[in-house]
Amino acid sequence: MRRLQEGPFDSKSEMNPSVRKAFAKVNRFMKGIAPQAKDEGVPDAVYEVLVRLSDEEKKAFLKVVKSLTLLTSGNVELVRNRGRGWQPHKSGRWKSVFSNVSASVATLLGFDINQKVTAEDYKQASSHLDQIAGRSNIEFVGRNEHPFASTKPEDVESGKRGSKRDLARYEGEEISTLYRGLNSLSPSVIEYMLTTKNIELGRACSSSVNPDIAMAFAGKDAISALFVMKNPNKIGLDAREFSKFELESEIIIKGSLEVETIYLKSFKRTESPFANSVIKADGQESIFDSANKQKMIEMMKLGTRVNDYHLDKLGHFAARNFEKGRSLFFVFVGTIK
Repeated sequence: MRRLQEGPFDSKSEMNPSVRKAFAKVNRFMKGIAPQAKDEGVPDAVYEVLVRLSDEEKKAFLKVVKSLTLLTSGNVELVRNRGRGWQPHKSGRWKSVFSNVSASVATLLGFDINQKVTAEDYKQASSHLDQIAGRSNIEFVGRNEHPFASTKPEDVESGKRGSKRDLARYEGEEISTLYRGLNSLSPSVIEYMLTTKNIELGRACSSSVNPDIAMAFAGKDAISALFVMKNPNKIGLDAREFSKFELESEIIIKGSLEVETIYLKSFKRTESPFANSVIKADGQESIFDSANKQKMIEMMKLGTRVNDYHLDKLGHFAARNFEKGRSLFFVFVGTIK
């Protein structure tokens, strides 16, 4: 590809249908590629997808890759703060924050990955992600959409039948539910979450299709929480194949969580989020009308780790699976909107 004359990294353009579909295809065609192969560049199928974009679409595609990179492997706080606090002497080059896939894609799109990341890059990435992460950018790509798929009628028809099965698996296992783990939370933050029916996620943030990854993020110090978010509208930006940390299976999202159910338990990473809960509350019920929500707040006042006071408050039989010494753990289940 010839080098694009890239203008300012503005944030006004959205992911138009062509860019959104191309982004989904690159994710699809990179899946399952061996890490060693990714080190060597992108496969021909990805090249075919990118080369068919117009110059404007290539710029828009590059903008998406740069934005998600700064959130997933750059400085997250600089993204959230719109570049405020950026220090020139600590700034690295794009090639140091890009994943191998993103670096290869950016190079194919005509971007010089040796450029330094600037405060303006962080500012624009923040604005851009806020624009697109709260919308549906996740698309299914069928096997018959592969650039080198057979065009024989019988093969195309077979591919369509296979795509129906693939689509059910894709939506059922991968994007229908997202998870976000939070750690080191203060009692005041949890109290806010307990008193609102819709938890605002704030600026664009990371979630995962893998509950184990989210649980690993939750399991730090003090109070932890896990958001289990049903995602019927396929909200988010699929960063799985572009992120430097591919195993984290990231989907970048923005919006609010309409809370349906809240669970309180002691944190144990290897345990199901819903196992051994000691208190369960209706997420839509007012704090003034919910004895269980009030009890959850009372439990936090007794300490951020399970102790004898917690056990006495609940009663030893009700708290038989509430393990002493472990952090309080809240699970918020709902729908992202």
